[in-house]
Amino acid sequence: MERLSTETRRIEAKLNRHAFNVDFLRRRMEGLEQNSESGQTVEVQVAAVRAIVNRLDDRLTDALARLGLVENTTKTLEKRSAPYYEDFHDPFIMAAAVRPPTLTVYPSPKQESCRLDYEKVGLGCYWFGGDELTYPEAVAACVNHGGQLLTLPAPGTQLDLLIARLHQETVYWTSGTDTFSKGNWAFLMTAQPVMPLHWAQEEHASSSTQNNQHCASISSSGLSKRRCTHRLPYICHILQ
Repeated sequence: MERLSTETRRIEAKLNRHAFNVDFLRRRMEGLEQNSESGQTVEVQVAAVRAIVNRLDDRLTDALARLGLVENTTKTLEKRSAPYYEDFHDPFIMAAAVRPPTLTVYPSPKQESCRLDYEKVGLGCYWFGGDELTYPEAVAACVNHGGQLLTLPAPGTQLDLLIARLHQETVYWTSGTDTFSKGNWAFLMTAQPVMPLHWAQEEHASSSTQNNQHCASISSSGLSKRRCTHRLPYICHILQ
């Protein structure tokens, strides 16, 4: 368990370092694009910086996948470490029950009310983070805040209430990603699939992922695909 915790901290540090490097290079690339005096030299530099950004994006995506695997494995080991036996109707015969392996995060018991820093929306407890963070930074921020980056509920009343709560023209990070399997979108900490009705209409019409857009954000129109290094507000929730 200690090794897993150490590995988690190491991967989170690497994610933050990659995110900083990508953000720095992206700003440099934008500055170079605005400088029209250097002509062909600027174009060469921009192309080189763009190639570095794309490579860092790929490394960030791989590290993000490893972080999710480590955190899910940690939760699984914590769940399986508790003694559990089945009674076969004989007070002297006890046998250890077989536990099916899983890498999903186990939800907390249902609560009638939310913590003071979380907001009750329908049946869920949510925290709306105002700081603009990258996707991996938002994952870590929600864990530090006692929750998980948002997993959308299935289409229905709860999803409608949550979308109605969003500020107009504001885009938030969710935990939706296809880093584990390109084109197969799921929510990071629960492994629940992203459903077709979760997507905004224009995203649902296009199934392709372009320009390293492997993380999903949400607005009042639904989910959209973005680079994981974009900086956005985010939503945390407590699994029920």
